[in-house]
Amino acid sequence: MEKSRIYKLIFNLFKIIVLILAYLFAYFKLKTIDFNLVFYKNSIFYLVFVVLLMLLNWSLEIKKWQLLINKFEKISFLNSAKAVLTGLTTSIFTPNRIGEFVGRILFVSKKNRINAIISTGIGSYSQIFATLFMAGVAVFLIKYGVLSIIDDNYFIKWVIVGFLIVLFLLIVFSREIINKFFKNSESVFIKKIITVFNFYSIKELLIVVLLSLLRYLVFFIQFYIFTQYFNVNISILDSFIALAIFYAFNLGIPSFFISELGIRVSSSIFIFSFFSSQISEIVLAISFLWIVNVLLPTIIGSFLFIKAKYNF
Repeated sequence: MEKSRIYKLIFNLFKIIVLILAYLFAYFKLKTIDFNLVFYKNSIFYLVFVVLLMLLNWSLEIKKWQLLINKFEKISFLNSAKAVLTGLTTSIFTPNRIGEFVGRILFVSKKNRINAIISTGIGSYSQIFATLFMAGVAVFLIKYGVLSIIDDNYFIKWVIVGFLIVLFLLIVFSREIINKFFKNSESVFIKKIITVFNFYSIKELLIVVLLSLLRYLVFFIQFYIFTQYFNVNISILDSFIALAIFYAFNLGIPSFFISELGIRVSSSIFIFSFFSSQISEIVLAISFLWIVNVLLPTIIGSFLFIKAKYNF
């Protein structure tokens, strides 16, 4: 059998395995949701609006990746969308979404796949920074008496601010930092990282950070809409604080496949209990946030993944 046919067979088998794992993960996730509590509402306006915001959310991510990739290979918004959605499918069941790059590199040329992996890492790092930045803002907004270990301890708050400043500077001046500290490295991969970072100016990296922050704000609006849909008695300020701390907390917890379901539910119960007694409704809001922002795009991405061709 020709080598190319063997590679094609392996890739098709890989696609089948990925799709099985992705849909299996979705099945176990959906099993945890009581849909009888969901569709008793008279108006579907909330749901329609959240779905529209989902389109905006992922459009920002698609634009961000297009900006990153266009520095070494021109890619249309449509192909960027295909890459991002396919990457969502290949990452949904992997620890902390590390499999994202697998789907994305299918839509760039063979010579630029390493560049695409590194660029995907830059985009992911900027989104992590956005999450931590919002958590830092949330810590300063915590009202007295909610989390006593933090709300009256300005030392902790300023330490967090200092940490966020360092993260921000690492992003903005990443090219200069990498060039300075790793210029004499003999590692081929390090040299490749330096090459990729040299593609981007400080202005372009700031735009990437801005797009990540805008994504987070859209995400928060979606969450608050769901809290209103499920009649959760929580203010917009408390919902911002709780959600920001919740997602920053989850960043530090390695999660894998089915274990992620229990981790997210447990951490949401723990964190949101400081702000509301309606925990079951909040868990529903977070679950439907996942359905709209992750599951629906993953389903779309799975069809794109089926059609994807790998150029060996």
